[in-house]
Amino acid sequence: MSNELRMMAQTGRITWVQAAEQASEARNLIMEVIRTRSTPVGLSIAQKMKKQGKTLNEIVAIKSQKLCVATLHITQKRSPQHVPMSKALAINSKEE
Repeated sequence: MSNELRMMAQTGRITWVQAAEQASEARNLIMEVIRTRSTPVGLSIAQKMKKQGKTLNEIVAIKSQKLCVATLHITQKRSPQHVPMSKALAINSKEE
C-alpha cells in the first residue's frame, strides 16, 4: 500500500499530504482490525493503553524527532573536532 501511495504522489495523482493522511488512516484501521482478533483481556489492555490511533500530526512529530536525533548523532560522529556544548560555552565565556 505504501508503494502505491508513494507512486500516486510522485506522479501527481494525489498530494504528499493526501498520501500521508491515507497511510495514517490505513494504519489506524489495521490496528482496529488486529485488536478485534485479540482476546477480551488483551483487547481491554490495548484499548486502555491507547484509546485511539495516533493522528497524522502525532506520527509526523515522533518521526521528525527521531530523524533529528539520528541526524545529530551522525553529524557528531563525523565531526572530528566536535566540542560538547558545555565546553563551547566555557571557551566562549573565557574569551570575553
